Amino acid sequence: EQTEARLKLLMNMPSGAAPPEGGAIIPADRPVVEKKPFSAEEALRTALEQRPEMVQSGLEIANHDQSITSFRNQLLPQLDLTLQAWSPGQSGVLYLYDTGNLIGKVEGSRAEALKQAMKMTYKNWSLRLDFSLPMSKLFTRSSLAIAEMNKDQAELRRERQKQTIEYEIADAIKTLQNAERKIESSRAARELQEKRVAAETQRVQLGLVGSEWLLSYQRQLTSART
Repeated sequence: EQTEARLKLLMNMPSGAAPPEGGAIIPADRPVVEKKPFSAEEALRTALEQRPEMVQSGLEIANHDQSITSFRNQLLPQLDLTLQAWSPGQSGVLYLYDTGNLIGKVEGSRAEALKQAMKMTYKNWSLRLDFSLPMSKLFTRSSLAIAEMNKDQAELRRERQKQTIEYEIADAIKTLQNAERKIESSRAARELQEKRVAAETQRVQLGLVGSEWLLSYQRQLTSART
């Protein structure tokens, strides 16, 4: 009754309500003891993949890797190669001079200048090479060292989490094995007690003994079944 009252409290059931909200709680079925095979390696693999702390530590290490890559890139010198190609349109009014005197001119149009630029008539090329060396190496190296240290600490924490999970799984497996042995021993004790009660009942029915021992065996049988 005390256990039933605690269950009602967990289920938020009114204590003085009438059935079906109140009253006794009747289970719809009985618990079934079923032995299911399992693999310790599979359990460990699943735990390492799905445990929230392992997922979080994996993301933390990945973030540290990105920071380390970024700082290492900042330490590298930069070399830029630029290649340019262009063609100006030269068409237009061309003035002709002779010893400083204007002697004539050649007429040209804007449309012709555009055609010259599109056809690359007057090709021009430019090649440029720029080399730069970062001056903030000291600060970048210190940031890189801090990022690498943070990653090492995150990996150590992940390794400790992994060891903790391994111990928890091993303990859970031992608990399951002990529960299995307990179920088997309890079953054997119940079967033995049932035989005692049957034998004592037969002796009582034959009038060989009184019923006081039978009552004791029945109480022991009830305890064994529980």
